[in-house]
Amino acid sequence: MDYSTASPATEGPPPASSSFGVRSCSPEYAKTPRGILKIAQMLCSLLTFALSFGWSHYGGGWLTFVAIMGFIKAVTWFVLHLFNAIPDVIFNYFIEVIGYCIWTIFFFVSGIVAVVHGPHLSVAGAAAFFAFVCMIVFGADAAFQLLDLRSAWKARNDRRQMQTTTNADEDDIFIRR
Repeated sequence: MDYSTASPATEGPPPASSSFGVRSCSPEYAKTPRGILKIAQMLCSLLTFALSFGWSHYGGGWLTFVAIMGFIKAVTWFVLHLFNAIPDVIFNYFIEVIGYCIWTIFFFVSGIVAVVHGPHLSVAGAAAFFAFVCMIVFGADAAFQLLDLRSAWKARNDRRQMQTTTNADEDDIFIRR
């Protein structure tokens, strides 16, 4: 749809629907700090994969697996966030946080494995560096996701508190009559 010819009443993208699935594309997500982190995850994971792909001994297979799965994970979450395909449910925050925490640990372990075997292979040092960069980027995204989870949990509890207070006041008024 061409939004340049839209009238002021219909200007902008269509409103998000309440159903699951793709709601609308938001290309401005790529410019947000979270979008930039996802792009950095994709690039660092791809570089780590490229550097570790040639050596399968000395732990290179583990680093290759972690890097390519990290790349797939970053691309998947980037596309899901880009197209607003994730429903606003607190459980989804848990899934993303747990996945990023696990991958942060995996990149840490694979970076240590690459450092230990760095003297045997010259490319292992560069792969270790990018594995640690991936660890930092995935860890930062996990931290941002934890902050989002905390604010979503607080908003949920505030809504429940408000509903409980409102219902209690209504019950109190009903009892007095």
